[in-house]
Amino acid sequence: VHYVRAPAKYGASGRFLAAVAACRGEYIGLLDDDDEYRPEFVERLAAVLDGDAAAGIAFCRSTFEWRGRLSSPIDRRPAGRIPAAAHAMLRAGWTVSPSHMLIRRSALDAALRVRPMPDGVAPDMWVNLSVALAGWHHVLVAAPLVVYRWHEGQPS
Repeated sequence: VHYVRAPAKYGASGRFLAAVAACRGEYIGLLDDDDEYRPEFVERLAAVLDGDAAAGIAFCRSTFEWRGRLSSPIDRRPAGRIPAAAHAMLRAGWTVSPSHMLIRRSALDAALRVRPMPDGVAPDMWVNLSVALAGWHHVLVAAPLVVYRWHEGQPS
């Protein structure tokens, strides 16, 4: 784990790219400051990437915390590879936040070579779609391995 304080205020895509630039490993995990990994998060998602060379993103389900209460949203997607992930995201309107995923560095690099991330985009949507369109797979681990905190006025 490495904490880096940004030298300037960035937008969402700038923060994401600055954080990725500070990462040195084969897998990239970016945790929002108010979210929390469960102890087995890295082990479980890294095992998926270790076991599937075509997987660009391994992601998990979450538990939401709001006003001190925990709840698990209904997610009907089956565990394993998500068939035609880009199409499924656009059709069903889902994406995976960076706090819920480990990204294979080579998959992100491939996506960035095809189309650099522009300023002002939502990194979660850009990363998910670009990695899928670059030919990499998304793999769902059907366990809630992240606690995601909701806030008053949050747009999502």
